[in-house]
Amino acid sequence: MADNESLIIMPSNGESGSPQTLCLPPEVIGNLISILPEYMMPCVWWKLRSVCQSWKAEVERAFRTKYLTDTIIVFHQFTPVPVGEATDATHLTFEFDRLSASEDGDAIRAFFRARLDDPMKFEVLVNAASQRTPTAYQTFDSIHHQVTMAGIATSDPALEGFELDSDRAEVSVLWKPMISQLMGDELRLRRRASELAEAKLARATHEQAGGPYRIHKPRTLNPNFSLWMIQRHRSFIDEIAKVRESRIRKHYEECGAQFESIEAHDGHASSPYHKSEKIWWVRIRFRSPAQYVEL
Repeated sequence: MADNESLIIMPSNGESGSPQTLCLPPEVIGNLISILPEYMMPCVWWKLRSVCQSWKAEVERAFRTKYLTDTIIVFHQFTPVPVGEATDATHLTFEFDRLSASEDGDAIRAFFRARLDDPMKFEVLVNAASQRTPTAYQTFDSIHHQVTMAGIATSDPALEGFELDSDRAEVSVLWKPMISQLMGDELRLRRRASELAEAKLARATHEQAGGPYRIHKPRTLNPNFSLWMIQRHRSFIDEIAKVRESRIRKHYEECGAQFESIEAHDGHASSPYHKSEKIWWVRIRFRSPAQYVEL
């Protein structure tokens, strides 16, 4: 290398950042992103992606090439039942298949192909899709969808730009808004879990065994174990429901629509709990780090 100027330059192409911000070559940015642990991807998406255009392009490239390929969309047709009873649902899973590019070359639409182990399941989805026009804040009335990026995040982000191709048995969505909501929900859940763990540990030792997040051996407790345990306790389903409601309420407001209640959005009084419970069941199988380090 002739000098450092060939590696690090000042922004000169209209990128965001202060005059003191150093701009790294794309290949260096890509290498930095590749060595970060997967659990940090929500922070990578929401923080590093906003540094400048070069970081934004490399973060999105990493998600396109590595993380979207490990993403699925599962549709559940719920039969409403009271809280506490098992739900009867038809499941249909769609696996990532490909991306399509816009006229300017930007990959904006992701396509997911159905696992057709039972063709009747796809017919159920087609019938539900034909009964209403999806909006930016609500896709279906009677069908719940859940997006999971393996080992990183799971939630039910709005499927903006949703389209269904019955001939090819596939669905497509605008992938960036979907990922933004998915990563945002995961960050909020982690922060809430950290707050609960800190509040629990701040209490007197003889009080730590009480409350919804019971700690059975306070004398042997450490912060890392507390964080792990809280997210796996069934009481955390309520925190998931709160995060869902906050995000959905905000999305209604952004779309200029009236938000009545999370129950009205989900279609039944018991649906918010059952939907949050499904998210919880997937999330507890993730490999959690000892602590969440944000960038």
